[in-house]
Amino acid sequence: NFQTFYEDIQEDSLYIRGAYFVGSSSTSNKLIDFFIVNPKNKVIFSKRKAEEGIFRFNTTMPGRYSFVFSNIKVCHHL
Repeated sequence: NFQTFYEDIQEDSLYIRGAYFVGSSSTSNKLIDFFIVNPKNKVIFSKRKAEEGIFRFNTTMPGRYSFVFSNIKVCHHL
């Protein structure tokens, strides 16, 4: 599962900050991945396998910024 929130930014440079925490009673589902993606689809912030986090960044261009929360578990086979 993943959830994406969007913020449309009009300015070239804007300081954005925020925080998140996972509210789940299940211990196994508390660890999530969090990404911020700029309007050119480049990941500009990421935090993996955390149940809470703080983020801050300056935008570098106007457009739609995506805030992605994911609890998808990926199995890697060697």
